[in-house]
Parts: sequence; C-alpha cells; structure tokens
Amino acid sequence: MSQPPQDSHGNRHLPSFVDGLAMTDPYRIPYSITKTQDPADRFQDITTAQFAPRCESLRAWHIKKHLGSGENLPALAFIGPQSPMPTILVFACIKTGYKLLLSSPRDTHEVTLALLQ
Repeated sequence: MSQPPQDSHGNRHLPSFVDGLAMTDPYRIPYSITKTQDPADRFQDITTAQFAPRCESLRAWHIKKHLGSGENLPALAFIGPQSPMPTILVFACIKTGYKLLLSSPRDTHEVTLALLQ
C-alpha cells in the first residue's frame, strides 16, 4: 500500500484525504450500519472504497447538476436520521463550494427555523 508524502499531512482538505484513503486503504471500514432496526440482525460494513465514490457522485451528479457550483459559500440544509448520508453530504458540499447545516429531526420547528435564519 502506498502512503501519501509525510509533508502532506495537515495540508490536505478532508475530502482529498478520504479520496486518497480510498486508494491507499480501500478496505478500511469508516462505517458499520445496522441492516435493520434490530442490531441483533448484524451490521453492514461500508469501506472507504465504497464511501469515497458516493461523495463524488453526489457532488458531480446531484449538487452540481441541479444547483451548480457554490459561489460565496451558500448554505444547504439536511434534516434526517443518523446514517452515513450527512457525512457524504458534507464532503460533497465542500467539493462544490457549499456549506451544510445539519439539523436533527428531533429539533422543534422553532429551533430549526432559528438555525436557518
């Protein structure tokens, strides 16, 4: 397995690091998610080789195609359950020039509106 040059540590954006990790350590497991609502039903592992392309395809296909590249760092919001999706969205937003507000579905409508203002 090849390693990035030592002097690159601390000087890369997180999405670039994840892309590099997918190439140098494709079987690393950053996420394990339950297959069903019951954890006794075991977990599904998600490797860096599976995770990094999802970040890129979301960026290239959905965000860039439908919203274009972000100029002046506009904000997007995601309200949803805990899963790998928010992390994928964070990386996709960084790559396209957007910032992302991650709000919990447990927040009240008032709290969510206050965060958006």
